[in-house]
Amino acid sequence: MENGDIVALVGLLTEDVTWSMPPVPTWYRGLGPVRDFLLRYPLTDRWRHRPTGANGQPAVAGHVYDEDVGRFIPASIDVLTLSPDGGRIAAVTGFLTADLIGPEGAGSWISGAELFARFGLPADPPEPGD
Repeated sequence: MENGDIVALVGLLTEDVTWSMPPVPTWYRGLGPVRDFLLRYPLTDRWRHRPTGANGQPAVAGHVYDEDVGRFIPASIDVLTLSPDGGRIAAVTGFLTADLIGPEGAGSWISGAELFARFGLPADPPEPGD
């Protein structure tokens, strides 16, 4: 996602991949719908990521560049479910932060700094290439 490479990203996914962001009711299933979602939303932004884990599964902490504040903000923890053979990603469950949603829509969602702290991660993004 950091490179905006849709071909490489889709190449990591299974044919029947799902992408959800609870409690957001919208979710996507299959390469076509997931590809369209990625092109329409996340890949229109600048991202920085760092690996983490959640409930014994691999996960990725994502920071997105916020034009309004002029810096990267903690945006999501994406938990990855791997295919049975471990070769591809079968599901992405993204837990979004209040920072990403914005004050008008975040309600009781927690801040990115709080969510990232629960994973032992700093709120600041990694440097490019880290």
